[in-house]
Amino acid sequence: MKSKPRVKKILVVDDDVKMRGLLKEILSTFSCEVLEANDGQEALDLLAKQTVDLVITDRAMPIMDGLEFLKQLRREDTQTPVLMLSAYGDEELWASAVGLGVEDYIVKPFAADDVLKIVKVKLRD
Repeated sequence: MKSKPRVKKILVVDDDVKMRGLLKEILSTFSCEVLEANDGQEALDLLAKQTVDLVITDRAMPIMDGLEFLKQLRREDTQTPVLMLSAYGDEELWASAVGLGVEDYIVKPFAADDVLKIVKVKLRD
């Protein structure tokens, strides 16, 4: 008897509640649970209690920005894939993000299909 596949968890980290809602709507295409955090510190607190299969984080946030969040995340977790979003396409920023383990990034505004393609690849077993 085949066991039921585990529901994948995606953590969306963004201080913009509308952006989190949009991403949650886009991700509803997958059979996954979407968790939300308002900033990097809130995300780290959540990740201390549970694991996720993918993190989607904004770069610019108050309290703790996406790069600092990523630095701290990587001290504890080097495996979870991270997708970074930013309104800025600065090459130096992306080089820093990739150096910290970001596997992919998307510049805002983005098309839903762009997010879906990346997430589909990242959630593959």
